[in-house]
Amino acid sequence: ELSSFALEERVEAAGQVAYKRVPGSALSLQIPLELASNAAEVAAHEAKEDKRQKLDPAAAPPPDDPVVPLVSFEACLSRYLAVETLENFRGHAGAAKTTRFATFPRVLVVQLSRYYTDADWTAKKMAVAVPVPETLSLEAFRGGGLQPGESPLPDEPNEPAPAPAPAASPQPDEAIVAQLVSMGFSENGARRAALAVSNSSPEAATEWVFAHMEDADFNDPLPPPGSSGQAGGGGGGGGRGSGAAR
Repeated sequence: ELSSFALEERVEAAGQVAYKRVPGSALSLQIPLELASNAAEVAAHEAKEDKRQKLDPAAAPPPDDPVVPLVSFEACLSRYLAVETLENFRGHAGAAKTTRFATFPRVLVVQLSRYYTDADWTAKKMAVAVPVPETLSLEAFRGGGLQPGESPLPDEPNEPAPAPAPAASPQPDEAIVAQLVSMGFSENGARRAALAVSNSSPEAATEWVFAHMEDADFNDPLPPPGSSGQAGGGGGGGGRGSGAAR
C-alpha cells in the first residue's frame, strides 16, 4: 500500500540490544505544548484573558484573533522518536527504547493528537497550530538493524503453557425447567429432562418426560458433575409418580 511502512524498535539493556520490526500505516504524533516557539506570547495572552474575565465575566471576548501555541512539526516528530525508558524489558529495569524507520512509505500519513482528557475527565480539543513543512527528509531517522560490536539480547525463555481448564459440566436451561415445573412435574425431573435433550427445546423435554416419568430415579436430584448418570434418566422400574396430572 502507498502508506505502508515498518518501524524498527531498538531496546538496549545491560549492554545488549534487541531489535523488532513493527508494521504501520500512519504515525500518531503527540503535540508537545511546552516546546511552543511563542510560549511567552501565549502566556501573556492567557493572563490578559484571565484579568478581563475577572473584571467583567459577562463581557464578550474581544474580536481579535486568540494567540495559540505554535509548535513545529519537527518537534512533534522528535518527541515521537525520542528515547523512551522502559520499567522492565526481559527482566531488565531501565532499558532504553528508540524508534526508527526500517522502511519508508511512498505517502506518509500523520495524525496529530489534538484531543486530550481534562482534569474533570472531559474530552477537549487542543487549540494549537502545527505548521507542516512542504518538504521533509526522514533519512536521519532510518534504522540500520544490528550494528557491528552490538551484542543481541537473549530472548526470554518460553513459559510453559497453562494447563487447559476442565470442561464445564452442562447445566439445564432454567427456562425449560420452569416451563416443565409449571406443568406440574418435579424440579428434579425437569432438570433431568432438559439435560437429556441437551436443552434443545421445551417440546423435546416434555416428550422425554412422558417417556421417562416412570423411571425409578426420575425425581431424584441430579448426580454430581462428572458422574456417568448426570444427564438423562435411569433404568425402568416401579413408578414413583411425579404428581403431574395425566
